[in-house]
Amino acid sequence: MPFESTSSLKFALVATEAPEAQESVAAFRSRYEPVPIAEADVLVAIGGDGTMLEALHVALPLGIPVYRMNQGSLGFLL
Repeated sequence: MPFESTSSLKFALVATEAPEAQESVAAFRSRYEPVPIAEADVLVAIGGDGTMLEALHVALPLGIPVYRMNQGSLGFLL
């Protein structure tokens, strides 16, 4: 996908319940308005490796890219 202004991209969120991740979710929502995953151009995964795997599992059939914000304890995959 070519670069586009973030104002035209629609974001969806997948996040863990960890307090650090939920703080990031709140910050994200204060700046952007998330949409349902089926309507998104990009899926943002906030959490650890398990959250990333969950996001990839959801995004792959939809053909949307996943951006990860590491808020997990290990970060082994990325």
